[in-house]
Amino acid sequence: MRKPVDKLDKGTGAHDNGMTVQQQLTLEACQRMLDTRIQTGEHLDNKAATILQAGSLIIALFGATSVPTMMYSQGSVGLTWVYVPVTLVFGMFLAMVFVSLRAWNPSEHEIPGTTDWNQIVNGYLSVSIVDCYDQILSDLLQSIESNKRRNEKKACYVTMSIVLLGLQVLVILVTAVFIWWTS
Repeated sequence: MRKPVDKLDKGTGAHDNGMTVQQQLTLEACQRMLDTRIQTGEHLDNKAATILQAGSLIIALFGATSVPTMMYSQGSVGLTWVYVPVTLVFGMFLAMVFVSLRAWNPSEHEIPGTTDWNQIVNGYLSVSIVDCYDQILSDLLQSIESNKRRNEKKACYVTMSIVLLGLQVLVILVTAVFIWWTS
């Protein structure tokens, strides 16, 4: 929470809590950055879940339409040819499920600071305001970087899921066009 301007020491630029305006602004900016990283991770989780749902719907519809084709197929298409795209789409679906679940896998956010009382006393409470500020800033920056790496992994998995979903749709469309063309 911000201190009112009248609480500011005009000579040093320090609040009555001992922090300068620059220190306060830096901590607030870093906290916002950390909050953004955590929200980004949650958005990536939602995207992975959506891709998983879309892929499940696509594979269900493809399976429902492919089974009759395989059962009653005759002529140039033949049973053997229809099994290839069905197997390919199902394999891509399984890969997409695996990759989506990797992105969606619950993982802990890196939260700044410690919960160990001795470390709190020794690293924050019994040190100068400058050393405390330095420790808090260091903790925030470490958390931001850790959550950034976590989100980069999630984003990579989500991207791979999107590619696999697109490939499934492409194979289904090519299969449908081929069956239509040859029938």
